[in-house]
Amino acid sequence: MRRAAQALLDNIREYWPGRNRLLLFCGGGNNGGDGYLLGSLARRAGWQVQAVALTDPEQLSGDAQQAFEAFRQAQGKVLSWQTYNAMPPDQPTTDTITVDALLGTGLTRAAEGAFAQAILTINRHETPVLAVDTPSGLDTDTGIPTGPTVIADLTLTFIGMKSGLLTGQARNHTGTLRLAPLITDPEPFKHFPTDSWLIDKDYLSQYLPPRQRTAHKGDFGHALLVGGGQGMSGAIRLAGAAALRTGCGRVSIATDPVHADWLNLSHPELMVRGVDTATSLRPLLQDKTVLGLGPGLGQSDWAHALFRLAINSPLPLVVDADGLNLLAKAPVHRPDWILTPHPGEAARLLGWSVRVVESDRVRTVRQLQHKLGGIIVLKGAGTLIATPAETVFCQRGNPGMASGGMGDVLCGMITALIAQGQTLEQAAILGVELHAKAADLAAQQGERGLLASDVIDHIRTVTNPQPFHGAR
Repeated sequence: MRRAAQALLDNIREYWPGRNRLLLFCGGGNNGGDGYLLGSLARRAGWQVQAVALTDPEQLSGDAQQAFEAFRQAQGKVLSWQTYNAMPPDQPTTDTITVDALLGTGLTRAAEGAFAQAILTINRHETPVLAVDTPSGLDTDTGIPTGPTVIADLTLTFIGMKSGLLTGQARNHTGTLRLAPLITDPEPFKHFPTDSWLIDKDYLSQYLPPRQRTAHKGDFGHALLVGGGQGMSGAIRLAGAAALRTGCGRVSIATDPVHADWLNLSHPELMVRGVDTATSLRPLLQDKTVLGLGPGLGQSDWAHALFRLAINSPLPLVVDADGLNLLAKAPVHRPDWILTPHPGEAARLLGWSVRVVESDRVRTVRQLQHKLGGIIVLKGAGTLIATPAETVFCQRGNPGMASGGMGDVLCGMITALIAQGQTLEQAAILGVELHAKAADLAAQQGERGLLASDVIDHIRTVTNPQPFHGAR
């Protein structure tokens, strides 16, 4: 608890330099104890600190009681919730930080009574809010608010990341999310098995090494992308452009003949063939490394015919968009594909509602993997990747990605990574992380109005983490 309190104070000083006043909302467990101990450290540093106690401090026990005693000895001010709530509303000050130390992790039901009122009061404050371990009211397993939930500007969580802080609606509540491990000896933790992990920068550097100086296009595969029914040529063109920028050696597109003559005008490197039947698609499958299916495919008889041929192909397969909607009508299980549903497509694949899908995204992605096999990418805020054995979390990405064509770009990127020799698991994880990282670069000019084509412009930057220095 002392380490937690010190980590909180250190992060406050870093995140809000120059502020020196804390308003603490403290509950009755160890989360409240963290708040009181933070208050005592801040008092010793000369800060003004006021605590609002939601539980009678005299009823505290264990570490929380000791933390309160340290706060009292530091001459910290304590008001009961009833007294604070009866006071005139606070006048916002430029040097105050509100600290949510109410409920912590393990909450499975909605906050009630004074705790619910305190959460609403915190959210009305114009001061920045720090959440201790987790925003009070958030289910840290699912990322779903259980009821009234704190909206924080910064959340400092302890020991390890909680899955519910990384997906679901959590991003509306955590603000900036940071981890304070607190442990001094990590060795014992290495013996605790886990089937979940968070993508970090080391993963990119491990699986995106510099290319050999003698490389040629044949080393990096030949991807075939199938899609673009009448009126939907943009989706397959975005996927093709993204595959090129991700480093695929050659990219071919099979599309409706009405688009074939002009689809590659903006990217002449794309090899485009019009296919009017599954029979005309069949020879294009020869000598390809990987098949990407779905962007702009539609659900016509033409789309059905191409879909049936593609999913029975021996090529490794990436399925997106209408490929997933067609799959939902006739589900099959394959070990050698990547499926990339958004919540609506996931709901159709499982026969659930979108609300059920989003109520527990980890359960959803695991259920999809069990039902359909392969690797599942569940898109959305806090994208998840399910392999047969693990669940992988992506923390990057931004709301600007909520626009048409983003999934088509991701499909092209993942397909290109498989073409270049990545395993399905590596391609899915790298694709998700690189896609989100490129979108974050594009969003530096603003999230609103961000286009999928803007993301493509940044793919080459993120797929080349090592700077190029010429011949060596």
